[in-house]
Parts: sequence; C-alpha cells; structure tokens
Amino acid sequence: MSDVYKEKLELIENMYTDLDKRYSLISNLISPKVVSTERYKAFKKVVYEDFVPFINKVNVVSNEAELVMKLKGIEDQLRLVESLKRFNNKTIVAVSGGFSSGKSSFISSLFSQQDIQLPIGIEPMTSIPTYIVHADNLEQDKQSPVTGYTKTGGEVEIPLELYSQLSHEYVKEFRFNLKELLPFMVLETDIQAHPHLCFIDLPGYNPGERIGFTGQDELSASEFMTQAQCILWVISIDAGTISRDDIDFMREHIPEGAKLYVVLNKADLRPPSDIEDIINGIAGLLEVDGVEFDGISAYSSEFQQEFSFYKQSLHDVLSSWDEKRDTYKNILVELSEVFAIYKEAIVRQIEEKSEVSSKLVSLELDLHELGSFEEVDDSPQQYSSQALERRQEKIETVKETLW
Repeated sequence: MSDVYKEKLELIENMYTDLDKRYSLISNLISPKVVSTERYKAFKKVVYEDFVPFINKVNVVSNEAELVMKLKGIEDQLRLVESLKRFNNKTIVAVSGGFSSGKSSFISSLFSQQDIQLPIGIEPMTSIPTYIVHADNLEQDKQSPVTGYTKTGGEVEIPLELYSQLSHEYVKEFRFNLKELLPFMVLETDIQAHPHLCFIDLPGYNPGERIGFTGQDELSASEFMTQAQCILWVISIDAGTISRDDIDFMREHIPEGAKLYVVLNKADLRPPSDIEDIINGIAGLLEVDGVEFDGISAYSSEFQQEFSFYKQSLHDVLSSWDEKRDTYKNILVELSEVFAIYKEAIVRQIEEKSEVSSKLVSLELDLHELGSFEEVDDSPQQYSSQALERRQEKIETVKETLW
C-alpha cells in the first residue's frame, strides 16, 4: 500500500475514532446514571415548584436574574456535596480572569501529580466550568478522575483523554450547545498542599470573537463565581497592567464578602524591575477603584515559582484560605439570604401600597370636604374671594400629600 493511501486510511481511522468518542459522550449524557437524594429532591421541590413560580408572579426585585443565578449555584453545590463526599467541608476558590491569562495552567501547577493537567492551549480552552477537588486516590468503582454532571441530575464518567480535548473549538464542532447537556464537571486529583480548597476553573469572561467562542463564557464565569468564598484573579503579565474590563467585572460579579487575590501569571517572561513596576501599578489602580484585595503575586506556572508579591505571598494566602467549611451550613445560609431579599422586597412593596392607599383615602375625604362630589353652581358668584382662596390652599395641600 502506498504512503498516500496509508495517510488517507490513518486520517479516516482518526476521524472514526473521534466520531465514536463524541457519540459515546452524547449517548452517556442523554441517558446518564441519575443520582438524586431525598435532600436534593426536597430542595428542587421547594425552589422550583414553590418558590420560583411565586417570585415570577410577584416581580418585586430589580436583580432577579442575579438571584436566580445564585439559586442555580446553590443547587450545583448541593448536587456535588450529596454525590461526592470529598466536596464537603471545602472552601470554594473561583479562578477567574480574561482570555489566555493562564488560569488552567496556574491551577495545574498546584497539582501534586503533574501527569494530570487541565486543558491548556493557545486558543480558548476552558469551555465548561470544572471543579477541582483534592483526592489521594480514586474510588474503586471509578476509572477516570473526571465526572460530568448533566442538567437532568445525572453523572457521567468522562475519560481523561477526552476531557483534555474539551476546548471551545471542540465543543463548537458538536453544532449544538453542549453546555445544555453538560453544565459542569469535577476533576479529582492530588492537591496535598491545599486539601481543603476546591478550585473552579472558569472560562475567560472576555474571549471576544476568537476561535470557538460560545457566547456564554461571561455568563458561566459570573454564575459559578457566586458560589465562591475566595477569588483568584489571574492576569497574564504580558498585559503589563489590569484592564478596565477586569476591574468592572470584579466590581459587578465578585460576591459580597468574598476574598480577592490577584495572580500575575507568566512572571518568568519579565525582568525583576518590570515585575515590581507592574505589581505597584496594579495595586494602585485597584486601590483607587476601591477594590479590596488580599495581595498580588507575580507567579510562573511553568516553573511553579513566585518571583515577587505585594502584601502577602500566594502560599500564605492559599494557606490562610485552606480551612474546613460546613458545606451544608453554607448552602443553608446562602438560600436563606435569597429568601430574605425577597421577603424584604415584598414587605416593602406592601408598605408602599398601604401608604398609597392611605393617601388616596385622605384625598377622597379632602375632595368631599371641598364639595367636589356635590352638584353646585360653579359661577363666580357662588364663592366669596376668601372661600376661593381657602379652596385653592386645600388643593395645594392635597397635591403635596400625594407627591
């Protein structure tokens, strides 16, 4: 067989293998193993059968989309803690930032096992948010460290080889929105240095029109960020500063009370003098904008090394964040906060309507007193000048009461 035919045959075989992988993935996602506990069922009933239909009727808050997004994040956490015991007692750290800032390579540099890596490439790679949880070893019934969670409540093991291919471009080639079937995944790996941290690898919020952009990256970044107690904001040191878009996104989407730390990745590409200037410049911009942060680190994912820092080192910050949290308690607190916002808005609306109603009753009484509902001769002779003056004063008083 000639070399040309061998190349064509190899190409066809590769295409067949790829199609077979895609078919298996979609088949598994459509008919997954459904894991649903009594606690999760109760949550779904309260939120989606009782609460959401109710709030759709009352329409009392202006940031409803943000609160519904928060409810979705609470649901994701409950699913994980109910199905994956290792997720319990974790502090959630969202790793966010712009396109090609090196988020995935940064997280991978923290792994004890370097044979497992998050998808890394020149074009946008992280297309589906991934939780990274510490695990010394896999459970006996699992062959892959990656689990996909479907929108229907199911779980699917995803081969590590396939997971490494799930870039924006690969997902786009399905010609439908894969995220509708697979909203998030979990990677279990050894993170000995920070066993109580759960990182979330988020898509870049601003990939623009680059290859494979799905148009939902900003939504994914903001949705999953609502779950985090801590934020690592990654910037490529090539940029030389922090962009206005970064700062605006921080101010708008970082949850209230969440801790923020900035990582200047790829620090090995700049001389020390440049690094110090860049750190000081970013610190100044954040402080001027009133953005609170725990510090800044100039870090190299490739060499797993910190070159410089401002306020606190990356190691010290991660160590201070690395603490056990009662996940169920956090979920309950977050859910109660959402309910409290709606309760306060509803009470406020009732009070406002009651106040308007009282003013309308007062106005009606005042109009009766003025004789507005009596049939009278409205000729000038009917009233004295003093009576007309008193009537006008009364009308002005009524107007002030209304407005």
